[in-house]
Amino acid sequence: MKHYYYPPTATTGAVEEAFANWKAIYNMSSCMIYVSFIGLAWKTYSIPTDWTVGVELLRHTLGFMLVGLHIWAANESYEVLGPFGWFFGDFFIEDYPAQLEYTGIYRFLNNPDRTMGGSTFFGLSLISGSKLAFTAAVISQLSNWWFLSNVEDPHMQKVYGESLRKEAGLTKTIKNVAMKNAKRLKLGRVSETPYVKVAQELTDTVNKVYVDTVGVVNDFLAESAPRVSELVQGTGALFQHGREKLVIPQLANDLSSYDSSKYTMSIVPTNPDGELRFHLGEPITVTWRAPHGHSRRDWIGLYRVDANSSETVTNVNSLGRWLPVHDDEWDGDIPVSRTVTPESDEDCGEVIFKASTLPWEVGTYEIRYHHNGKYNVMSRVAPIEIYVERPASTDFNSVRESLMKMIVLCLDSDPSLVPMSTPGILSTATPSGKPTRDRDDFRFWSPRQAKRISTAIKEAFGVEYAPEVVIGDANVSALASRVVASLQILSS
Repeated sequence: MKHYYYPPTATTGAVEEAFANWKAIYNMSSCMIYVSFIGLAWKTYSIPTDWTVGVELLRHTLGFMLVGLHIWAANESYEVLGPFGWFFGDFFIEDYPAQLEYTGIYRFLNNPDRTMGGSTFFGLSLISGSKLAFTAAVISQLSNWWFLSNVEDPHMQKVYGESLRKEAGLTKTIKNVAMKNAKRLKLGRVSETPYVKVAQELTDTVNKVYVDTVGVVNDFLAESAPRVSELVQGTGALFQHGREKLVIPQLANDLSSYDSSKYTMSIVPTNPDGELRFHLGEPITVTWRAPHGHSRRDWIGLYRVDANSSETVTNVNSLGRWLPVHDDEWDGDIPVSRTVTPESDEDCGEVIFKASTLPWEVGTYEIRYHHNGKYNVMSRVAPIEIYVERPASTDFNSVRESLMKMIVLCLDSDPSLVPMSTPGILSTATPSGKPTRDRDDFRFWSPRQAKRISTAIKEAFGVEYAPEVVIGDANVSALASRVVASLQILSS
C-alpha cells in the first residue's frame, strides 16, 4: 500500500478505498451465496400433501427455527461489532481499539459465527428435505470453519494477543461446575449428595443464561422496524418486568462470618455542590472498604433505585452494569483462581463505571456491594441521579456546545472517535497541511454509541432521531443545525 500512488487532491487514501471496495465485494458475495442456496432449496422443495404424516411438521418447524437463530445471531453480532468489525476492518485499518470487550452475544460465545454461521443453510436443507442441499450446507460449514481456524484466528491472535479470551463464558462456567463436582466425587463425599449439588449448580447456571438471553431478546425487539413500534414497546415492557421476576438470586451460606457494617462505599462526586448527580455517560468512581479477609469474588452492581424489592438481597439482573472489586482476578464473567499474598489482600480500593457498564437512561440509581459472587448485599449507596443537561437557549451555538459534551461522553471520550474540535484534542493533518477530516466530524466503533447519542438528544431537546440519522450526519455542526431546525418546526 505504501507504494500505491494517490494524487494530492484525493479525499481518501489507498487503505480506505481498499476497505470500501472490500465491503462492496463482501456484501455482493454474501448475497449471491444466500440467494443461490435459497434457489437450490426452492428447486428441490415440494409441498407435503399431508402435514400430519411422518416428520413433515417437525422438519419445517426446526428448519425455520434454525433460520431464525441465524438471523438473530447475525443481528446481535453486528450490533456488538459494528460495520468495522463486521467487515473485518482490522485487516485493513490500524487505528482500532487494542482491547476487546466481550459484550452482548459475545459474553457467552467467543465466535457465534463458528457455531451458528451455517444454521440458515442447515435450516433450508431441513425444509427442502434434499440430500443435495444438506451436502452443500455441510461443505459451507466446513469451509467456514477452515477460514476461521486458518485465517481469522491467527490474525486475531497476532493483532489482539493476550486480550483474546481462550474460552467462552458459558463453556468456562459449565467446565468449572463439572470440575468442582468431579473433585467431590473423587473424594467420596457421599454425605454431601454431590449429584444434588451438581443439579443445583447447573440449574443456577441455566437460570443465569436464560435471564441474560431474555435481556438480549428484549434489546433486539426494541430495535425492530417502526411499523411494529407499539407492539415492541409493549413487549419490551413485558420482558423488562419478566427479567426482574426471572432472576433467582444465589445466596451465600457463610454470612455469619462477615460483619456487614464493616463494608462501606462512597461515590466520588463531580459536582461542586457535592451532590451525587452525573451527566449521562459520565464515569462514576466508587471507592470501597471491606474487612480484612473478605471474599475475593465480591462485586459491585448498579441498578435502578426501585428495581429491587429488598435492600439486603438483589433479585434483578444487572444487565452488564457491574464490576468486580478485584478486576485482575476475573476473566469476563468468570472468577479465576490466583494466589493471594498478605500484601495483595487489599481492604479498600475503587472501581470506575464507564462505557458499557454505565446506565444509558436518565433516572435514579443505586450502587450495591455484593458478597462472594452471590446476591447478598453488604452495602449500598443511593440515590444517584443520571441526567442530561439542557441548554439555556436553543440558538445554534448553545445547541452545538451542548451536543459537543453529549457526543464526547457517548463516545467514551475516545480521542480517535470524538470531534477534533473538542477542547484538548489535537487535530491531525496530512503532509500537505490539510486536516484528514472535518474538525466537527466524529466516528463510531459500534451502532450502540449512535443509539446513546440519539437518547441524549431526546432527553435534552425533546426531539427523537433514529440512530441511523446520527450515523448519517456524524458531524456536530450538522447535527446541531438539524436539532435547531426541528425545534423551530415544533415551536411554529
